Amino acid sequence: MYIGYVDESGYVGHARNPDQPVQAMACILPSAYNLHRTTDEFAGIMRILRRNNIPLAELKAEEIYRGRGAWQRVNGDIRHKILTQYFNWLVNRRHKIILSLIDNNKFFDLKDSGNQIAGRLGFPYVAGALHIALAVQKHNQGKKKNKGKTILIFDEQRDFEDTVEDLIARPPGFTDIFYGYRARDGSKLDQIIDTAYFVKSHYSFLIQTADTVAFVSRLYLQLTDYGMQESYPGELNRLQQWFNMIRGRLIPRTHVYPRGSYEIFEFYRNVAPRYMPF
Repeated sequence: MYIGYVDESGYVGHARNPDQPVQAMACILPSAYNLHRTTDEFAGIMRILRRNNIPLAELKAEEIYRGRGAWQRVNGDIRHKILTQYFNWLVNRRHKIILSLIDNNKFFDLKDSGNQIAGRLGFPYVAGALHIALAVQKHNQGKKKNKGKTILIFDEQRDFEDTVEDLIARPPGFTDIFYGYRARDGSKLDQIIDTAYFVKSHYSFLIQTADTVAFVSRLYLQLTDYGMQESYPGELNRLQQWFNMIRGRLIPRTHVYPRGSYEIFEFYRNVAPRYMPF
């Protein structure tokens, strides 16, 4: 069994935001077998930081990267070294990562033009959450003896929690083709246990890890595909290094952006950034 921990970066809520052109939603997918070791090691990381006078309730990537909150007095080179060590730790744990990328303006353009899927989903966050569930299903459904069964746990998201729970519990018909569902197969999204669950991130170490992956992925895309300028010399090279580490743990792209002309495939390809980094 798996437990998928999900968070996003680049959230726009209900409307366009020129400061947030792209949403990255990440799912860390450890198996229940090795989850305990991962959470123990993460707790150890937090204890080390607290002993070094960085008093944290949770590990937030943007605060580390920007030097905010508890990180205000920590030298930038040290903060970046900590993030590099953090990604090394994640890669060495060998958990799978799922990444859904949505160009927020492309989504709203499709919705405004009458696209039925964009209209049904309503907002980029909802589209990303469903995308994660569909990719989990497609990736894990071939595993034997229910070893692909997954509990999906999202960071608290009050605006859209009910919508996402309902969509995953009762997925619309246009999602069937994404993972080859047929009526005789039984329940839809049968690799997802019940539906999505939402928790506060400071209660979940691996939601904090998903936040870090999503943040770095979004920032990397904004520099490579959205015209954002570096905030310091060498920023892109540093983000490239971190993203290459993430890329090595991503599930196959065909499980997230399947090929073909079906409407749901074209929808997710059409709302993806122009430059797809995996």
